[in-house]
Amino acid sequence: MDIITGDWSSHYDLTVLPIVGLGGMGKTTLAQHIYNKEAETYFDVRIWACVSTDFSVPRLLKDILESKSLHELSKGLTGTPEKQIEQILTSKRFLLVLDDMWDTVNNDGWDRLLAPFRKGQTKGNMILVTTRSPSVAQIVKVKTTDSTIELEGLDQVAFREFFQSCVFGDDNKSKDDHKELDDIGEEIMKKLKGSPLAAKTVGRLLRNNLDQNHWKRVLDSKEWELQTGDTDIMPALKLSYDFLPFHLQHCFSYCALFPEDYRFTSQQLIHWWTGLGILQPGPQNRSLEEIGQTYLDDLINHGFIKKDTISSTDTEYSIHDLLHDLGLKVASRECLSLNSSNVVPPAEIWPSVRHLSIILDSVDDGKIADFISGLRELVFGRRLKIDNLQTLMVFGKLDENFTDFLGYLIKKASSLRVVNLENMQSRMEFPTLCHLRYLRLGCKRDLWLGLEPQLEIHLPSMLSRFYHLRILDLQEWNGFKSHLPRDVSNLTKLSHFDVWHHDFHPDICNVGKLHLLQELNKFEVRNESTGFELKELGKLNKLRELGIYALERINTKEEAAEAKLIEKQWLQKLELVWSRSVPGFLCDGEGLVLEGLRTPRNLQSLRIVGHGSHSGPTWLGSKQHSPKALQLLYLKGVNWELFPSLVHLERLRDIELCYMRSLKELGPGYFAKTLKSLTLIGLTGLESWVPGDHGHLLSSLEKLQITECSPLVSGYPLVSLFIQHSPILSHLVTDDLTGALAVPTCSILSSSLSRLILSGSEGVKSFTEQQEDVLVLLTSLQYLKLDYFPSLLCLPAGLHKLGNLKTLEISCCSSLRSLPENGLPSSLQEFISREDCFHKRCIEELNTACKNYTRDHPGIKLQFLEDNTLYKIREWHKIRNLW
Repeated sequence: MDIITGDWSSHYDLTVLPIVGLGGMGKTTLAQHIYNKEAETYFDVRIWACVSTDFSVPRLLKDILESKSLHELSKGLTGTPEKQIEQILTSKRFLLVLDDMWDTVNNDGWDRLLAPFRKGQTKGNMILVTTRSPSVAQIVKVKTTDSTIELEGLDQVAFREFFQSCVFGDDNKSKDDHKELDDIGEEIMKKLKGSPLAAKTVGRLLRNNLDQNHWKRVLDSKEWELQTGDTDIMPALKLSYDFLPFHLQHCFSYCALFPEDYRFTSQQLIHWWTGLGILQPGPQNRSLEEIGQTYLDDLINHGFIKKDTISSTDTEYSIHDLLHDLGLKVASRECLSLNSSNVVPPAEIWPSVRHLSIILDSVDDGKIADFISGLRELVFGRRLKIDNLQTLMVFGKLDENFTDFLGYLIKKASSLRVVNLENMQSRMEFPTLCHLRYLRLGCKRDLWLGLEPQLEIHLPSMLSRFYHLRILDLQEWNGFKSHLPRDVSNLTKLSHFDVWHHDFHPDICNVGKLHLLQELNKFEVRNESTGFELKELGKLNKLRELGIYALERINTKEEAAEAKLIEKQWLQKLELVWSRSVPGFLCDGEGLVLEGLRTPRNLQSLRIVGHGSHSGPTWLGSKQHSPKALQLLYLKGVNWELFPSLVHLERLRDIELCYMRSLKELGPGYFAKTLKSLTLIGLTGLESWVPGDHGHLLSSLEKLQITECSPLVSGYPLVSLFIQHSPILSHLVTDDLTGALAVPTCSILSSSLSRLILSGSEGVKSFTEQQEDVLVLLTSLQYLKLDYFPSLLCLPAGLHKLGNLKTLEISCCSSLRSLPENGLPSSLQEFISREDCFHKRCIEELNTACKNYTRDHPGIKLQFLEDNTLYKIREWHKIRNLW
């Protein structure tokens, strides 16, 4: 079934398509595939929201508005969430996924939720709803389609193939070498009820030991006797859990304290495990963080935690709702999770419960009041022994009424080791929690209310008296940030102080007392203030990340050496910053300070900003003293005339040189052959090219950016000089049109270049005939962007010959009057125009032409956004000369 481009997609404004199936049948997996793969280029906005058991329209609309997809688009808008969503989506084709909807939904609530999504002015909008309940599917359908995707267990042949792939992967040889396991595998497979989730977890259990006896123990387990019907897969999941090593059982079962569908980062989870005390130091001097990452990877490999890649830099993790149910079951003697949507507390609470989570996912004041009343009964009736609690986690908004009760609860729970309050809305004072290991505090403003970015909430005054605290997480603290207790350095066991960007870190007085601290994003030198001198860093030998600012206040090599960077063998990321407001000759004019800041050999990332000396440190170019593990080097605004040779740094993958206006010479001879990404911006003083010995090639270079640099170096365009040494370059960004669109350049890149960004040529009115001819040599090009050509009147004539081009983007080209006469390539999937591109007269004509075209060709997937800030049209090859 072509879900995205079905018949309804071009005829109806909004389609709601339910995906129905039992737990573990792959509903969410299918929705994720559509969301991440099929829908990527078809929809302008994609939104994902988890519904779960409490169908609350206000909560869902708020969650949708504050989602990553709509957060940026809502800036500057006012009004209710409904109104803001309506404004954002008016001219955009959208996909909304409502995951895991239960039968708490009703017709009135569904109509209210749907209202702001019905008012769009585009066709082809879609809502996918995943649910276990056929009755929910009937409620959510709209009259545009009567279709439902029903997921049942895979048929026997397909399920056998899937199960075998879970066990053996793609290794057919391994499968052929273990024919003796076939019969046992067939018997186990029958017990999995066609469930993909059961196949994954049990398959990975079997994969870990391809031994007949192990497989026989799995088959003969008494857990199978607990199956209650043809669709019950919980025994299969429990069996997989039973075979986990004890330490992984421990780590997984505590995850039941999270709400259903909760998404977390690896850092959050590992720090939480650290606070719980379930990570123990291992052999080979491995850190707790490394051990925790190993445990997380093992749980992923066993199928108990799911890894979701959000972007190239962001990864989140989650737990399937059935596995979450399993976690609650196996951890019930130690863990208790209470949800405000269930006003009645559980009938049985074990006296051995040590870990409590409270989930406030209802916005109904009446429900919350009843829930608090039920909690009071549990506490005052001694059914819940709070003096035994070691963990208290509250998820959801803590209003003033609940804060008062929670304050009482925390005061009585004197054994607490872990406290997580992620959304405080009023100040709460803490007692002296002498056992506290982990504290996460957050306060979030309701973005749709248009409130100030900072809430009037102070950090607890007792913060500096939690003497055993190891983890302090204030990444989501949106209250006052200028009231960090001066004696916070009393927390001598603190290893992680997690903050957003540079919050709080510059204000830690006597930071040298925190000798276990691993991250210090910004240390600002203040010689006039006791406790902020550079020598404070000399005591911090556990640091992994460090940023040192205001280095212009250091004058001698001896002062710099007091930081003792060379002794910080765990240090991986280092940033050294001199203020730009100080004249260059004062910013370490003789280079002595930077010479005294010699780095350890294991450093992986080095950033230097604003250094005023005419030469770099000798240790950077030294084979003996340089950081051999360095992978990234970033230099900005430094005054160096000579660049050190980095040929010996064979792990160096990424170099960025920005606004080094005094630099005289450069070339492949300065870099190792293993370099993959090179960025050169604002190198206006370059005069000489250094190719290196024997035609030194940058044979691994994949990404190259050259902008605002000297147009000619040694008489040749700089971009062409680099490209002739880079045979596999796939990504090029440059403002050197002459150098980039030349026959030698494009011939070299014809089979490798997939992304090209041309930028910053103010006087160009059109491409020359030669440039148009050589551009079509780039047969592998998939993405082309023209950025800031304000005088350009027309696009290159030969674009239609780029047979692999999928995306064309135009930005700041306000004089464009027409498309090429021969149109655009048939392969094009997306055309994007930003910031008032096209001449005003042409926008009006283009408006009319597009509207007429969509009216006459309703089957074409064509999208037009009428505001001049974002403009997308698909299948442009269908439209030739519009005016």
